[in-house]
Amino acid sequence: MIIGSHAGRLVSVEARIPDDQLATKSLFRNHTKLGDRHFPMEVSYSLYGQNAELIEQQRIIYSNPQLNGQLFQFEIPKSVKVKEFKR
Repeated sequence: MIIGSHAGRLVSVEARIPDDQLATKSLFRNHTKLGDRHFPMEVSYSLYGQNAELIEQQRIIYSNPQLNGQLFQFEIPKSVKVKEFKR
């Protein structure tokens, strides 16, 4: 799994199968502040099959998000091996 962030905001998530082929990709854009967290107003999701064939694609756009509860702060567990890439 590859998680991309910029300025503390989640911007992408990729999942790959064991032979390093792309299985899913999600992109998060146009973040807005809700409470003390940033929430993506646009989410794109792609599902891939064998040989990187695009099987399904979705795009979700939020216009007026409201929360009934709190946004949880996701943290990668300390036991997970992390390889960091910088651009």
